[in-house]
Amino acid sequence: RITEAQPFVRASIVLDSTGDPVISLDLYNPPQAGTHVSILDGTSNFFEIVGLDTATSMLLKADNDYTNAAAEMGVSLAIIGDLDFIAAAGDDGSGVYPGPGNNVNALAIASLQSLNTAVENTTYTDFYSSSIAELGSQTQSAMRLRDNQGILLNQLNVQRESIRGVNLDEEATNLITYQRIYEGAARVVQVMDSILDTLINRI
Repeated sequence: RITEAQPFVRASIVLDSTGDPVISLDLYNPPQAGTHVSILDGTSNFFEIVGLDTATSMLLKADNDYTNAAAEMGVSLAIIGDLDFIAAAGDDGSGVYPGPGNNVNALAIASLQSLNTAVENTTYTDFYSSSIAELGSQTQSAMRLRDNQGILLNQLNVQRESIRGVNLDEEATNLITYQRIYEGAARVVQVMDSILDTLINRI
């Protein structure tokens, strides 16, 4: 038997690094550091065969990386089997419980919802609301920063292209300008040729 009060305890026998058999626990709720496992005698020689008859108790290591614990949360099987395990009644200070119908503990638990010092000097609801609001604010700030960085990147790309890129409209304008300059120069040469021709022939 495993000295563990919680349900859903699985155990298997594995070999450690030195080849010695050990009991490995697999709990839906991870074991706490300091939990002990006791090896008790059984009705067969199983422990002797596997070498666990001389085993010693060892401290378990706490599992801080347990991913499915929340999925397995639920009401204890002990409470489901017997509702008397719910300690809703409170004593009168001397260890005496007033009797059926007393719900002092239940009311105290319910009052935790409006307790102003429950979490960081605020109620659970206010703490949750402020956490969600802070998360939303940080998300919005991150999105704005992303958008601003995108705008800045686009502006830098435009400036880079304006320096190294080719503007087709500007190049077309330059071609027309050069064409007009060439036509003007050709016209001057033609006038000079006509003047020289007239001058030489008249002389």
